[in-house]
Amino acid sequence: MDLLIARQNRVDNTAPSVYNRSKEKLIVAVLDTSFWSLACSIHLDAYLSDFYGTPIYVPPAVDAEIDSDSLRGPLIGPDRKRYRLTKQEGRLLCYSQTFEPYHEFGFGEREAIGLALSLDADLLINDHNPYMAAQALGITVVSVPEFIALVHKDRLINSEMALGMLGKISSHTAKPLIEAVNDLIAAT
Repeated sequence: MDLLIARQNRVDNTAPSVYNRSKEKLIVAVLDTSFWSLACSIHLDAYLSDFYGTPIYVPPAVDAEIDSDSLRGPLIGPDRKRYRLTKQEGRLLCYSQTFEPYHEFGFGEREAIGLALSLDADLLINDHNPYMAAQALGITVVSVPEFIALVHKDRLINSEMALGMLGKISSHTAKPLIEAVNDLIAAT
């Protein structure tokens, strides 16, 4: 998978790497709502700190999408509860500096792409069209299935768990991506 090769090349050029899970994490990441909600649904959010520096940055529009009573109502679902707890722990940080948002898609996606460009950060996103646009801009983009593959590659989850996670999210992700990651995991 191209992402795994690109990630390894990026990691090989910076030490200590994210793959040896050293105390110092070097890869900066920006979070989008689509990644967070889907990752939480399969408990994959627990592995983010194994691969990315702390904090992972959250654009203001994404913060509002995930944690706003006006957008989601007063009920607190599991992804919203986890979001609040993860922010309290300091592993997520709502980015407050000025940056230029991207010009397409919804508010959250525009800000996530713009912030990833501004910080030269990986973008954690699961929406197909924003994913493709960010990739065309040269951003390292990671979807939930690709993150499952990274976690599996690093032996934090076994093949059975990885395939089970993929099955649970298959209706929310492009079929070719699910199939490619399925084949990758099945081959190991």
